[in-house]
Amino acid sequence: MKDPKFLRDRATFSPAAFAAPRTKEDRALSRAEALLEIQSSVRLLEETILSDGRNWVLGGKEPTRADVEGVWVIHWLLTLPPPHNDNALDPAVINKTRYPKTMAWVNRFDQFINALSGKEGRVIKGGEAAELILKGKRGGDIGVDEADPVVKVQGLKKGDVVEVFPTDTGSAFKDRGRLVGVDEREVVWENEKGVRVHAPRLGFRVLGVKGRPSL
Repeated sequence: MKDPKFLRDRATFSPAAFAAPRTKEDRALSRAEALLEIQSSVRLLEETILSDGRNWVLGGKEPTRADVEGVWVIHWLLTLPPPHNDNALDPAVINKTRYPKTMAWVNRFDQFINALSGKEGRVIKGGEAAELILKGKRGGDIGVDEADPVVKVQGLKKGDVVEVFPTDTGSAFKDRGRLVGVDEREVVWENEKGVRVHAPRLGFRVLGVKGRPSL
């Protein structure tokens, strides 16, 4: 945590968090605000997605990627080892009495993953992974929705060069490529290697690049 290279990397990833020295009071307030965000997500799970008693987000007999996406932050905060846990999730705010379905879901997911331990998998190196990606089937033919507000404002067309980047942490890192498709759910672009990259619209910005950029 004190390595200058690590701190520079984190400062680039999340500039606001490293903009100025933070007091103990600042950190306490930020933590409280973050806890409210987590509580809002837990309430959503409890009162909507899991309210009908289902075991997994999309139903079914086993967890899916939807469960992985939904559970990881809560699971991570609940399982942080000392001294990093420091009551990361205040038990007075988030507990199994207030949110029984959500806490049972997290525990169920943990048990499912633990049951998989010991099963063998195939480890591949970076070069092989890159080859598999480049040879993989290309999807993303969703078309460009001309009624999309962002598309309309920028006059975007299929094949235009765009930059796509997160609107929160990581916003300094921008991916560039030629627009393949965009609708209200996702944006797809093709990079210089011919790989089609997908990103959700929520939390990502799609910005047209003017001129004749080099890819």
